[in-house]
Amino acid sequence: MRMFEDTDLPRLAVSWQRHLQAANRSPKTIRIYFDTVRQLVASCAEHDRPTDPADMGRRDVEAFMTHLLATRFSSTAATRYRGL
Repeated sequence: MRMFEDTDLPRLAVSWQRHLQAANRSPKTIRIYFDTVRQLVASCAEHDRPTDPADMGRRDVEAFMTHLLATRFSSTAATRYRGL
């Protein structure tokens, strides 16, 4: 199953990757950012929340961050937050 089916994420991801590369972000930083977005989308799908960025809101991101803080180290959650 493709993670980003039926959303604008594939198109947006290409544009975002180009922006990050133009801003001279390291490949590791770009990978972390993309991993974070994949995790956010997976979390939203698992909890019947919107997976299309146009439909996501603050509550969706806060629910994801709350889950990370409950299940991971706070430094991991902070890194993921910066990736959003």
